Amino acid sequence: MKRTFISTLLLIAAISAQAAEPWSVERCMKYAADHSHSVRQKQFDLDENRSAKTRAIGTFLPEVYGSVSAQMNFGRAVDPETNAYTDVSTFYNGYGLQASLTIFDGLQRYNELR
Repeated sequence: MKRTFISTLLLIAAISAQAAEPWSVERCMKYAADHSHSVRQKQFDLDENRSAKTRAIGTFLPEVYGSVSAQMNFGRAVDPETNAYTDVSTFYNGYGLQASLTIFDGLQRYNELR
């Protein structure tokens, strides 16, 4: 039993040793670059700079605001003609759209873009 266990273990070790292939210099460098913390940090910095540029370009666009509102009222009221109670329900709705564009801000947006 002990002998078969050791022979099986040696067989598995031999198979795994044959399955390992040597790495080329290019593959080692690619692996190091992909798993380097400084390279990842530079990629994050590059992404942040791209988003800052997109935000700077977006400051030249107008700001647009929209709103929708609704209100429902119900209750009883006195009819002035018949002097009797009537059930009243009203529905109000409103829509709004507003846009604004800064004409001059002392070239602040232009400097942010640069």
